[in-house]
Amino acid sequence: EANPEMHGRRFKIGVVFLKQVMFAMYGIVYVVSFMNKLSSFSEQFFFTYGDVLLKVVHASVLVVVRNREDLEELHQAMNQKVETGKQDMSRLFRRASAPIFAISWTGHVVAWNEHLARTSGISEDEALGKDILELVKEGSKDQLRQALESCKHGLSSGALEVALSRGSDAKQP
Repeated sequence: EANPEMHGRRFKIGVVFLKQVMFAMYGIVYVVSFMNKLSSFSEQFFFTYGDVLLKVVHASVLVVVRNREDLEELHQAMNQKVETGKQDMSRLFRRASAPIFAISWTGHVVAWNEHLARTSGISEDEALGKDILELVKEGSKDQLRQALESCKHGLSSGALEVALSRGSDAKQP
């Protein structure tokens, strides 16, 4: 991804180049009309449309620069709101009075809240990174597998209650 500063610099260089080309064209039209090789109507026509083109380009530069500043301010404000939302959700997740965990698409635990750690006896450090099926009692594994497959296909599995176990208990029914 390119640097926004680089885009701005390239844009400014392009505008300067266009202005130099237009200045050269003005000079050529002036010299040609001075030598009576160009009618005054054609000369005025070129100067008029050349001026309009330069004014449009200049206005475009001002709009782009202003829009870029506005977009940067908006981007910063949105990032700040997203970060605040993340912090609020994280705090809510950690301190919830209900057991909550989150898993990745591959079924590995990516989040484990305090209440779940207290009620299950499985600490967050023990749970993070493990396949959720390793933490579930044998009798709940098939039901959980079906629910995970439904979710992967965008279907709701509804409410699901599974029995968690510690270490060697996972093999027991």
